[in-house]
Amino acid sequence: MYFILDGTVAIVVNDKVVASLKYGSFFGEVALIAQIPRTATVRALTPCHLYRLNRVDFMLILEEFEDMALRVDLIYAERMAKVRAEEEAKVRAEEERKRQELLQDMEEEEDRSETGSWADERSRNRLDEVDNKEDLAEQGAAGPINN
Repeated sequence: MYFILDGTVAIVVNDKVVASLKYGSFFGEVALIAQIPRTATVRALTPCHLYRLNRVDFMLILEEFEDMALRVDLIYAERMAKVRAEEEAKVRAEEERKRQELLQDMEEEEDRSETGSWADERSRNRLDEVDNKEDLAEQGAAGPINN
């Protein structure tokens, strides 16, 4: 976990800046609390001086200072909500992209089907015309067949 003594950092999730932190703020608590890999990337926007706090010392502080534990829990919950929202947005965007792709494929297939149906219908009509002319020619009611 890191505390910002001086400078500004950007918190980045899925290549999107989700927060900007300055003096007095901290980051990295998610990995310490949940014991999971980091959920965001932190980039220095200006030169920074940071304090680093390891897990053992972090847990000792939380046990000793209940107010700090409550504050960290609240911030942790807020940040995890942001991370989940970003992940859900990413999933929804991917689902929408796939849905649009499927709709486009369906429209293209429909266009091909309609074109095919139109061509088939046109061919059938032309064949019907030829058949009718042949029938009439056989009956002697028409002149020569012109195709």
